[in-house]
Amino acid sequence: SDAESRVMLKLIAELDELVARNGITVWPSTDKVRMQSALKQLQLKAKGQAFAALGVLSGPDMKILEELTGDPTDIMSVFRGGAEGVRERLKVFRETLESGLAEAKRTHGYRPVRRMRNPETGEVVEVE
Repeated sequence: SDAESRVMLKLIAELDELVARNGITVWPSTDKVRMQSALKQLQLKAKGQAFAALGVLSGPDMKILEELTGDPTDIMSVFRGGAEGVRERLKVFRETLESGLAEAKRTHGYRPVRRMRNPETGEVVEVE
């Protein structure tokens, strides 16, 4: 859904900001906890109907999701491009999500609507 996609985009942005600021974070810290939380929330959202429709998660599903998102709290990320590798995965994931969202909107006939206030009457009207 549109709402779930927006939540996922927010989580991607949050995780990307944390990785940009902290890099790969394997030692216990508040930022590591925040990264892990955002990453797990993102992966749980991604497994749902809005993106992958994986249903109940199993080991192989988690591996797929980890490949999509990267894991900035795993020491092995150092060997997979480090912080830049994680950020690139997040970028590609965001682009894929945005592309799918745009396609779904086109498919369902979505047209963006702007709301404007009529200066003469004060009434709010929608315009295309």
